[in-house]
Amino acid sequence: MPPLSAYPTTPASSLYPSRRPPRDLCVSAPTGSGKTLSYIVPIVEALSSRVVCHLRALIVLPTRDLVLQVKNTFDSFAKGTGLKAAIITGQHSFPKEQALLSSSRDGMEGAVDVVIATPGRLVNHLNCTPAFSLEHLCFLVLDEADQLLNKSQAWLNQILSSAPHATPSSESADPRFRTSSNLPSCSLAPPSESCPPSSAFPYEDRPHLFRILLFSATLRRDPVKLAHLGLRRPVFVKISSSDSAPLDGDPERPARPMDFVDQLNSYSLPTTLKQYITVTRTDLKPLVFFKLVESQRIEKALCFCKSVEGARRLTALCRLMVEQFQALPSPPPLPSSVVASDTPLDQHVGNVELCRLLKVECFSSDLSPADRKKILQKFQAGEINMLICSDMIARGMDIPGVQNVVNYDAPIDIKKYVHRVGRTARANEHGRAFSLVEAQEAKFVKGFLDCGVRGSGSQSPLVKIRIDWKDVQAFLPSYHIALKGLAQMFGRSVDL
Repeated sequence: MPPLSAYPTTPASSLYPSRRPPRDLCVSAPTGSGKTLSYIVPIVEALSSRVVCHLRALIVLPTRDLVLQVKNTFDSFAKGTGLKAAIITGQHSFPKEQALLSSSRDGMEGAVDVVIATPGRLVNHLNCTPAFSLEHLCFLVLDEADQLLNKSQAWLNQILSSAPHATPSSESADPRFRTSSNLPSCSLAPPSESCPPSSAFPYEDRPHLFRILLFSATLRRDPVKLAHLGLRRPVFVKISSSDSAPLDGDPERPARPMDFVDQLNSYSLPTTLKQYITVTRTDLKPLVFFKLVESQRIEKALCFCKSVEGARRLTALCRLMVEQFQALPSPPPLPSSVVASDTPLDQHVGNVELCRLLKVECFSSDLSPADRKKILQKFQAGEINMLICSDMIARGMDIPGVQNVVNYDAPIDIKKYVHRVGRTARANEHGRAFSLVEAQEAKFVKGFLDCGVRGSGSQSPLVKIRIDWKDVQAFLPSYHIALKGLAQMFGRSVDL
């Protein structure tokens, strides 16, 4: 396995300095910057020399789709190492998952080296699968950590109570903490540097025998939430799109307890992302959306709505509009002697192009995993141009080839905005983000963009695209007919 330094992922290059005693990590890095690789690669490198198979790495993510995505990444990097990984998400029956986790050799050897799981199913196995143990755990990874920590802490408390904790002699006795060049080399903080024993949190005063790694694009400093984890001298690292250096100072500088960086007043987005905003009246919003898609040639796109029902309605409206455009007769060509702009023929050509751009599919949480996989395959094959979705895929999902993101409904806060637009401009690719903002929302949205994202100074300026009433008038006849069809489909008048 090549050394970690051979992989130029932005977070990985600054998280694991070789001469520094390992500490728990809290990492905030831009979407698409390599967060998954920054823990997968060193874990694979660290565990590839293991002799006996035991569960040594536990990776927890909030959704099944993210679990499958991380499993595919792990498999790609673990080829030839003999490392075994299992996923537990509830996608398969409980007995089948138990069989995957069962120990061999009369319990002397585990079945897997790595488990990738969602919180609820993980707790079920801790309670009901006798062979499932965290006794040998070296790494606990919480990906999309801020979302995981926003949920009930019951699952987290159960993991921490099941995992190994230190005793006064643990540091010298446990091979997981002997000096090595690999990532698992750890040194427990001296008693004077551990968290105060008077803590109200159950695990804060019990140093653990494993590393905790937290990752998210929108991870913020929140001592109350982080205290539940009992972090060991944690380093809080924010990696911007243009700077991969740790923000807590010199990597060789002696560490202080709870040494968090304090420069987290703004989020970072890729420098290759261009951002646009269009202010619209509420009643014209669908028409402005169609014109925006046509005029900006929005291809290979994700369009975000505020709810699953909203995504369904917009998907249905797009299909009805396409039906209306296709039913329109083609205008006769103009004589060659006539020179004109914005003719019926031009409008027809625009409608044909819009029909192509409005090849849409609703992508929501109520679809089965098999249906979601099929839709993604069609999207990547070019059979679908736009996925209209709720915020289900705004977190962490890496969908190759996404060139544009459209916020049909404005996000309610900066964190949602960062995760949504982070589906494009990944891994140094270029991308665009368009936000439709109703007049009453404009000041609020511009405010949190100024303070939360644009204030970081590394992103492109926010460009305003103006679309007027006269720009959408040509769509009105088709739109009125489509609205009637939409009301029939949903059994009532609908707001979009």
